[in-house]
Amino acid sequence: TMEEIPWLALLAVVVIVMGAIVSLGRGRKVEVAAPKEERREEEAAPMGPLVICFGSQTGTAEQYAKTLCEEAKREGYAAWVLDLEDFEESALASQPVALFAMATYGEGEPTDNAHVFVKWAKTKAAEGELPLRATKFAVFGLGNTQYEHFNAIGKLTDALCEKLGGERSFELGLGDDDKDLDADFDAWRAGLWKVLGGTGAPAADDLECAFGLALEEDDGFGE
Repeated sequence: TMEEIPWLALLAVVVIVMGAIVSLGRGRKVEVAAPKEERREEEAAPMGPLVICFGSQTGTAEQYAKTLCEEAKREGYAAWVLDLEDFEESALASQPVALFAMATYGEGEPTDNAHVFVKWAKTKAAEGELPLRATKFAVFGLGNTQYEHFNAIGKLTDALCEKLGGERSFELGLGDDDKDLDADFDAWRAGLWKVLGGTGAPAADDLECAFGLALEEDDGFGE
């Protein structure tokens, strides 16, 4: 009947409008949020990972490494400490930033826990390999000017890291225990964080510094 025609027209309009909405939806780009875990990691440590390696005989270099770890966390890094006794190549090669606290023992020798690392670095450098080509590094050496080979291992570590492809992010620090080792370290790390300082957002409180991590791969240099 004539009275039913307006209703039929209205229904036709509704069908046309719904079809247009569906067509628009098909052409629209849908943005997918990043997984929650990825977003949490970025928020927890906005500056990403950083490893602090130490070669220590009496414990001073180890304590310095722990100090650097806590400071790195405040700068927004996911920082962890590696005892070089547990060294594996992948512990460094996968890290964007690596710091070293390296003591010299006896007559210019590595500390007991650093022998494996030094042997590995010398071998790789001699072979012309570049395992640290994606890594920025900085070294603080602990020595004593009363000895002939002052800070030999700190100097050697700095040179080897460069030969292995690493990018020196801050100058080599040469601490002198005959004068004031702690003051030398304080001055060096103050300059370090001016270069490596983060966004001003510290890492999350529940993101603790990890200590003594040993990786599983064996590169053949273990004792």
